[in-house]
Amino acid sequence: MRSRIPVFLFIAGLFSGCLSDKPGGENDSEVYKVSLVCESRSGSTEETPAAGVFAIVNANKTKIANVSVCDSLTTANFQDLAIPQDALTAVGGWWAGSGDYFYARRGEENEILFYHGAIDEMSETPSPDYQVIATFSNGKFYFPE
Repeated sequence: MRSRIPVFLFIAGLFSGCLSDKPGGENDSEVYKVSLVCESRSGSTEETPAAGVFAIVNANKTKIANVSVCDSLTTANFQDLAIPQDALTAVGGWWAGSGDYFYARRGEENEILFYHGAIDEMSETPSPDYQVIATFSNGKFYFPE
């Protein structure tokens, strides 16, 4: 006699994986592949650099800023730039006495928040003051007005 318990558990597992309280099968554990990318802008020269900062979430890409210089940052740079250790990705750069820095992190509602902070050599604070400049949720980018 074969046991029917493994078959029942298998079928129950299939159904429980299909259930969601959100449309389109979305759930709170949705996995996002997030990156920030720097791309040189046309007309950029060594004397006057120009770059675009792009946010990419899964297959969605949008420009979030224009800056002078930009490069990827490693977690070793995070503390010096007041970037939280749970940041998913970060980019930024320093040029001619000022810097722009960006990072992304997961929000409380499973959205992705994109932050920008600027600092210059005349700043009274030692690190950038970061503000949310874009949010990604429900498959779209949103920008505050």
